[in-house]
Amino acid sequence: MKTGIECFAGANTSMGFYSGFDGIFSYSKKTFFIKGAPGTGKSSLMKRIMERQKSLGHVVSAFHCSSDPDSLDGIIDETISGAIIDATAPHTYDPPYPGSTGAILSMGDFLDEGALYKNAEKIESINREMKKAFHSACQYLKSASDIESANEANENARLADALSDEILSDLPQKNGYGTLRTFFLDAYTHKGRISYVNTFDKGAVISVAAPFPAHVDMLLRTIAHKARLYGQNVILFPSPVSPEKISHIYLPDVPLLVTSEALDGAHRTFDAYQKTPVYRPGDKALFDALTEKACTAMADAKRLHDELEEVYIPRMDFSRLIECESRVISAFDGMK
Repeated sequence: MKTGIECFAGANTSMGFYSGFDGIFSYSKKTFFIKGAPGTGKSSLMKRIMERQKSLGHVVSAFHCSSDPDSLDGIIDETISGAIIDATAPHTYDPPYPGSTGAILSMGDFLDEGALYKNAEKIESINREMKKAFHSACQYLKSASDIESANEANENARLADALSDEILSDLPQKNGYGTLRTFFLDAYTHKGRISYVNTFDKGAVISVAAPFPAHVDMLLRTIAHKARLYGQNVILFPSPVSPEKISHIYLPDVPLLVTSEALDGAHRTFDAYQKTPVYRPGDKALFDALTEKACTAMADAKRLHDELEEVYIPRMDFSRLIECESRVISAFDGMK
């Protein structure tokens, strides 16, 4: 990959939490899987490692947490193909091949279990309430997805085929069949809708106009299929409202981003429908109101998560994190 990306590895959607974390560890030579409770320093550890690798001149991709975009859920050092992920719920993973391509970093080893046992009832109560808040957020997104579906225009297969050929006309061909990964470029969070589309170089961005982001699914899937036939690796970015639909795609080795977002300064702009359909009266406002409700529920979940951190932080021996950091650095340095 020529440049690193910023995005979400997973997101809360109309279908619940939707994970693309396997797109991190399945394509990395070595991945560290962090296990630990809220407030135990998982994100801070990844941020320190990321800055250290960048200081060495390495290309690093950052995967933000959709529940708290200021925190990281994972990083990939693209230069050496080394990764770290937060492997705790709701994205629980274990190394497929422990000790070789994967290893576990257990923050739980540095917790005062005796003190936490005395707070077990409080911890369980907060977790139950937090689960309800996430469920509410996903239900609001499900209702928003229904509004999106009610306004869905029929995509023109011939137009999608013609547009995809035009968009890919200068694409270099490589040997083999390209890989496919799935992440989220945007998500509904406690801070509102967050998108990382503006982190891409505008010279490598094509904007496709459509009434709702998921309405360019056919075109983007056609582009992705053809690009992979050309040997290009592809990253799909689904809609956080309707994750079965694709809203953006990225060809990292070109690089090229094709997005459903209207961007000033985009290299090129296309209309997926030749004449963009309009919403049914009031439906866009209803869609926006429902996604805003989802963000409010996410804010409730974030407040509860902060309460959990207040329980865990005083019972965590942060001085021990240097052991984990040294272990990762040693492994990454050995991959040069």
